[in-house]
Amino acid sequence: MMKFPAIPPCLPLIVAAGLWAGCAATGEPSNGSGLKGGPPRIPPPSGVDLTHVIDTQAKPDPAAMERRIQAIAHFSAGVSLEARQKGKEALDEFYQAGMSDPADEELVLQVSRRLLAQRDSGRAVTMLLKATEKLPLSATLDSWLSIAYAQAGKLDFAIRAANTSITKSPVSIQAYKNLCAIYGDMDRQKECSAVLHRAAAQKGAGVEFLTELAAMHHIYALRWPADAKSVVPRIRDLLAKARSLKSKDPLHLRALAETCRLTGDYPQAAAVFEELLVLVPDDPALQEQAVELFLVADKLALAEKWINTLLADDEDNPQAHRLMALLCIEQRNHAKASESFAKVLELNPAFEPGYYELAESLLAQKKQKEALQVIERARRRFKPSFLQDYMACTVQMQVKDYPAALKHIQAAERFAQSAGPEYLTAGFYFQLGAVQERNKLFKEAEATFRKVIGMKSDFAPALNYLGYMFAERGENLKEGKELIQKALTAEPNSTAYLDSMAWVTFQLGDAKAALVWQLKALKGMEADKEPDAVLYEHLGDIYHALKDDAKAREFWTKSLAVEANPKVQDRLKQLPAQKP
Repeated sequence: MMKFPAIPPCLPLIVAAGLWAGCAATGEPSNGSGLKGGPPRIPPPSGVDLTHVIDTQAKPDPAAMERRIQAIAHFSAGVSLEARQKGKEALDEFYQAGMSDPADEELVLQVSRRLLAQRDSGRAVTMLLKATEKLPLSATLDSWLSIAYAQAGKLDFAIRAANTSITKSPVSIQAYKNLCAIYGDMDRQKECSAVLHRAAAQKGAGVEFLTELAAMHHIYALRWPADAKSVVPRIRDLLAKARSLKSKDPLHLRALAETCRLTGDYPQAAAVFEELLVLVPDDPALQEQAVELFLVADKLALAEKWINTLLADDEDNPQAHRLMALLCIEQRNHAKASESFAKVLELNPAFEPGYYELAESLLAQKKQKEALQVIERARRRFKPSFLQDYMACTVQMQVKDYPAALKHIQAAERFAQSAGPEYLTAGFYFQLGAVQERNKLFKEAEATFRKVIGMKSDFAPALNYLGYMFAERGENLKEGKELIQKALTAEPNSTAYLDSMAWVTFQLGDAKAALVWQLKALKGMEADKEPDAVLYEHLGDIYHALKDDAKAREFWTKSLAVEANPKVQDRLKQLPAQKP
């Protein structure tokens, strides 16, 4: 049986990940500033805080005071130029500020951030090295020096500075992140793994250290997926240790929840958010994030409680109504979901994704005409896009207007090729293959499904679809059976895949074995409570081949009760008349 996705399979929640740079701690340098991950994120200055420059308790030192005055003057000039968007001139002034008083570590760090954000690694190294002449090099300065060296391409010096930082402060996470970033860019897996083990062995690590280290393990597993199986238990152990410290710091808990979410431990992330909501009960943004996690973690009662809280505080909160719609989908109340999505668009008609979410909820109710009307509303308001044509294709597939579906999905592919390659996923190409098959473009469909399997070898829907397509056409039957078997290995209880296995076995000439598979599929269909005309038809065909006309009549009749089919009707008429 060909299994179509219930909802569009490639409407991605696209998250731009900076990999190693993406788990930078607040207030610490981001190692991506020196590597491929990009510069550190620094907020635009809203003012100047130079209180750190003046030490009111120190004895007067005319030379030191002169250096500080010069530093203040240059820094103030830099902020003024920055506010006027004169970035190059501002950077020159910031650099002069740092060089005027290199003994001021905080000033040097502020300037280093700006220099490295603009990839001015040469001056960053010069200033940081000059700072080492004036004061003992701290672990933090070592970390920044490591970043500056890495950005300048001096990786040996960068590694040395990071290791020095670790020696000085073994439970400061940044230097470990720097090393992992460097070794990751150099594709040196063994050294990167050693850094992670070294960090995990440190005693006395705090919540922030353990949380970020767990995120680093996750990134390592993405970089070298063959090691993922061994890394997952270590991630869980680190997160468990972080939770056991029972921090009450909301910043720590938010970082911990985000790392749990990042690593796929949604129940743990939801549990941390429950703690957060006790500590910070009146933050709508936090409540919205918590609800999203509660939905993913299947904590629907908690999700509903906080959605109602959001709506009680502000009944015109569009995000709260959207979350209510998502909750209703989880509860399979698509009618109410449609009402909530419609409310979102009423409150915020400029929210483009809301149109496609509303269309999906209408499709779930078989309201194809209304879904097309919603998509047309989006077309009138927004520029042509991938999502418009992809959703239109989905609707046309449901109403069986296959030529129109093909037109829309080809348009969607062109949009993605030119502007949105992130949409060209295995899920998208699976849908394209299904549309091609429905339009009897069998060679094109075969090539597309093979492309999907090449992208993701265990993509069960594509394995099943291609195998079933071969069975339907009576070609490549042995390969078809192998493909369907792989799909069943991934999802052994899938009614559709069991039906496919029955049908390919039948096409191979073994009706008795096919009946065994088909009865398993029938049992699954009855459990799903979703009668399927094709499954009944196949069962009738198999019984007819086994010369059991009574059973053949029974299941062909059931097939016609679900969906009219002239071919099945003709087979039924050709059966011998029933004996009285």
